[in-house]
Amino acid sequence: MESNRRTSRGRGPLQRSALGWSDLSRSQGEAAKLLRDDGVRRPSVSRAYYATYAAVVARLHAQGVDTFGDRSNPSHAEFPSLIRRTVSGVSADHRRNVSKLVRRLRVLREIADYRPGMTLADADRTEALRSMIVVQSLMGVPA
Repeated sequence: MESNRRTSRGRGPLQRSALGWSDLSRSQGEAAKLLRDDGVRRPSVSRAYYATYAAVVARLHAQGVDTFGDRSNPSHAEFPSLIRRTVSGVSADHRRNVSKLVRRLRVLREIADYRPGMTLADADRTEALRSMIVVQSLMGVPA
């Protein structure tokens, strides 16, 4: 009987990864730092955003929030408001700060990934990595 499961580049059925959102946040954060150390701005900023996104999703999953409409992870557009409404265990001020950092990181990530004509300065890369570290810490994901 033929499988109806999706495949990845013809290598057979996709398997669920044991890699959780916290692990994904840590690995993306490490990638962001390595890229920063190599002086590679755009991918470093992009990885910092995804490390941040994964840290918040890990926190939401730990709270038992693991479905977002018909998706298993939140849309990027609704993410900041979801943080303000749903993340528990941190103060309202921290939720607002995380939401603000995520909005700014998304802007930087979109410049990095989709706007090659726009410049990302060293200060943008520094801001992205600092924001990532703050959010990972607040969400309980060790850097």
